[in-house]
Amino acid sequence: MPAPAVRRRPLVGTLATIVVLHVGAFTLTGLKLSHDATSKIIVPAVADTSVAREEPAEGFGVARTITASTSPGRHTEAYVAFDVPRDTPRITGARMEVALDGPRPRQVELRKVPASWTEHGTFWNNRPAAGPVVATAAPTADTIGFDVTSVVRGPGRHAFAFTSKDARSAASLRSRESGNGPRLVLTTDDSSERPRNLSAATPTLCGVSLDLKPGETFQNALSRMDDTYGGLETVRLYYPGVPPAWPGNPDTGNRPPIISFKLAPKDILAGKYDKEMTRWFATAPRDHDVYWVYYHEPEDNIASGEFTAADYRAAWRHLRSLADKAGNPRLHATLVLMSWSLDPLSKRDWRDYYPGRDVIQVLGWDVYNLGWKKGRYDTPATMYDRVVAVSKAENLPFGIAETGSFLIKGDNGDQRASWLRATNAYLAKRRALWVAYFDLNWETGDYRLNDTQSRKAWQESC
Repeated sequence: MPAPAVRRRPLVGTLATIVVLHVGAFTLTGLKLSHDATSKIIVPAVADTSVAREEPAEGFGVARTITASTSPGRHTEAYVAFDVPRDTPRITGARMEVALDGPRPRQVELRKVPASWTEHGTFWNNRPAAGPVVATAAPTADTIGFDVTSVVRGPGRHAFAFTSKDARSAASLRSRESGNGPRLVLTTDDSSERPRNLSAATPTLCGVSLDLKPGETFQNALSRMDDTYGGLETVRLYYPGVPPAWPGNPDTGNRPPIISFKLAPKDILAGKYDKEMTRWFATAPRDHDVYWVYYHEPEDNIASGEFTAADYRAAWRHLRSLADKAGNPRLHATLVLMSWSLDPLSKRDWRDYYPGRDVIQVLGWDVYNLGWKKGRYDTPATMYDRVVAVSKAENLPFGIAETGSFLIKGDNGDQRASWLRATNAYLAKRRALWVAYFDLNWETGDYRLNDTQSRKAWQESC
């Protein structure tokens, strides 16, 4: 199915990078991570902010400092979050380091908080509940350090609150917007080689194709879909041109997005977008996977003469060369084609659109229930067996970038819900990376999961 074009609203943000300091040998090549002896991994904060009791509706996510104070006229708390990458070796030690900017209190408390808060959406009235103290530290020169080994034991998001230990105390800390924000210094120990196998890295992720309602921002749309499905694990995004600057529009946090963009192959080959795409690849996150898709479903465009298959393959190769300059193993070149192109009735050869295994790292497929025309939901085997077989033969991980079905005549939602559960069980068993439901009212019909039964089935997966 053709995907919807969406309006672009650039967001500006600061992206985290991860620095690895070596004790012994360490290599990072392709999708393989290996090292000997002990390594130091530095993980910068991905979010930080503070809130003030005296300004309960104000947020300070863009400030260059965050504060924790118990002064008579000013009571504040500060929060910070880190995303420890999934491929991080066994953690043997963890220390948080924060630069001071201004007042130096005698001691500062560090508490665990839930990771559900956001940098730009947290205020005094909705601040996360601070848990018990996990560490207490006193400033040393211009920094303060906390031993957090007891709570940072593995990958995932780790969020904390800074609070003042004493009455009439204040701590002013530099935020990540200052360029010298909080960081975790992890000591790791894993002498064995750890290949990054995408197919086995995580369970199949559940997501949807994002669409905007009239007057809605991208971030509002994502929040709405998160609420509907209980928290999405991935999001399928579409852009008619160069994708927006990181952290993206919307900011998907640390979940792996599937991002499509369309640029004319002739313009790619002429270098028209080299500067913009080189910058986009260079600034992409390094703490979670990003599946980037150039011109999804090109089959009909090529058939109509809009561009040639040869130019399409060559444009893919050029973009991959730009992506490789970033040296970011979390960027995955993802080809998305119609599953219809695998059907002999289509009279197509999917390899016409395939630039090769040296270019493509992930195969993505758009697969829809065509049985609705005959009043049925096709079995997962009917829909996905060819997709799985081709991906396996090519020895590439795969995902379902779009899938969906109209509600067939006479079904109150029970049958579609059963079909969705069977679909997800089938794909999970075959280790699909992700499956994104096309939850849109499209020009060819309404795919949305508006009935309670279908929506609940997808919620269970997410």
